[in-house]
Amino acid sequence: MRRSSSKGWAGGKASMPTQRISHTPDWSSLAVAAILLLAPWILHYTSWMATLATSFSAVILLALSAVAFAELDDSEAPEYLIVGVWLVISPWMLGFWPDTRALLVHLLFGGGLVAYVAWEIWGVSAFRD
Repeated sequence: MRRSSSKGWAGGKASMPTQRISHTPDWSSLAVAAILLLAPWILHYTSWMATLATSFSAVILLALSAVAFAELDDSEAPEYLIVGVWLVISPWMLGFWPDTRALLVHLLFGGGLVAYVAWEIWGVSAFRD
């Protein structure tokens, strides 16, 4: 969700603030959360810790999406970055890296989330001003 407003004086007159709100990241994070919630049962994880870690990450993404939809926070990118990094490192931190299905899900979705947030933070911010 992005808001950009332009306030100031143009030719002696106050310009009207404009807002552009995009819910694309919120919908995509909601979709990723739904996929992560279903992945342990669809892919038949062999590790209960992998199921727990994937479900926990999905619930956190659902909560972040709810906050973003309610417009309580303008910048949820740092939180998404933390969840993405957690998804990438959790197979080794929690010891379920031998479960290749869970490992691939965590690496793909975590890496994708980190790449998306990095693009949002550093790629798009250059074009906002």
